[in-house]
Amino acid sequence: HELIKAQIPLDDIVELIRLSAWNKYRGRKDEQKRIYTEVSKIYEAVVAGETPGKPSTEEISVELLDFTPVVKPISEYETQEINWLWYPYIPKGGITILDGDPGVGKTYLSLSLVAHLSSGQPLPGEVEIKEEKQNMSLRKPEKVLYMTAEDDPGLTLRPRLELMKANLPNILICEGTLANDGNTVEPLDFSTMEGLETLAALCEKYKPVLIVIDPFVAFIGRTDINKANEVRPVMTPLNLLARKYDVAILLVRHLTKGARERIIYRGMGTIDIIAAARSSLLVAPDPDNPEIRIMFHQKHNLSRQGASLGYTITDQGFQWLGEVNVSPIDALKPETVEARGRRTRDEAQEWLEEFLSQYPQGVSSQAIMEAAKNNSFSESTIRRAKKELGVIVKKKGSIWLWKLEE
Repeated sequence: HELIKAQIPLDDIVELIRLSAWNKYRGRKDEQKRIYTEVSKIYEAVVAGETPGKPSTEEISVELLDFTPVVKPISEYETQEINWLWYPYIPKGGITILDGDPGVGKTYLSLSLVAHLSSGQPLPGEVEIKEEKQNMSLRKPEKVLYMTAEDDPGLTLRPRLELMKANLPNILICEGTLANDGNTVEPLDFSTMEGLETLAALCEKYKPVLIVIDPFVAFIGRTDINKANEVRPVMTPLNLLARKYDVAILLVRHLTKGARERIIYRGMGTIDIIAAARSSLLVAPDPDNPEIRIMFHQKHNLSRQGASLGYTITDQGFQWLGEVNVSPIDALKPETVEARGRRTRDEAQEWLEEFLSQYPQGVSSQAIMEAAKNNSFSESTIRRAKKELGVIVKKKGSIWLWKLEE
């Protein structure tokens, strides 16, 4: 306004604005055009004797944008129903996260879902009671795509699936793509267009209802899983792909070490990963019975929270136990020093009893201590276990022998 009052020509004002710190269009291809359009409106208004204020929304020129905004009334959008793979835990058309510590049974749980879907077996909650009879809800056998980077398909996955009575031809294992040498198989990288296009092509050809990516971190190349700006370009295309093919994607993650204020933040990587998911499951051992694992429903954007479900893993395979009433906070609570010490003493006592039972005639204390050390037991712990078991100690020559009571 001051430049116009000083009767500076319009072209000179535009150039002054372009070179000043007020230039908000600096670096754009149409920088000059944008500045001229905005300044000329003010110039013309002042010359006409008007006092222009802040431009209204009607005066903003959409034509000057480098992109086309997509805007329409929400009334033009059709209401869509949510398709569920397993209500209320896993929706179709989106991402579900499965978190848990290493060795807690995440892969077993994933394979159980695969077995149910491939053979048409009902999942927990899909069994209805009608006229005092169990009525299995109708579920037809469907195809599943399993991507793994930690378990050998022939050594680990197939034996487990056979125990679960899975329909093996419906389970497709994607090992990756052939490298240029024609022999090496490289895992898919979903941070690249090639990886995403390959996954889309697999969906197009096989039409799976579930894609398991185990573990997620192995399929994102050099992407830093802790940086939101690097993870978002991976999560967004995966979500779009899931929506396009109406497929459920299950991403398997490990938990980070140490406690967090909220359990939902314990999963490895940036919080943007779980923010992009529609549902999130957590696996942890039962604090009162480590043989039992529990699946918790920790995020549920599209439904009520599902019940916590228990399961066991034995030589006979995987078995659901039904609903359990355990808090995930208790399940992930760090073990106290006292509890850890008590567990160590119990384990030491059990080990010592089993070790001595192999030598009814007795065994030297030196041999016991060496064996105990190899099993990570301290000498003081073993001596306490000896006292608890009432081990008999006798000297034979220069050697002290330990043996169990007869």
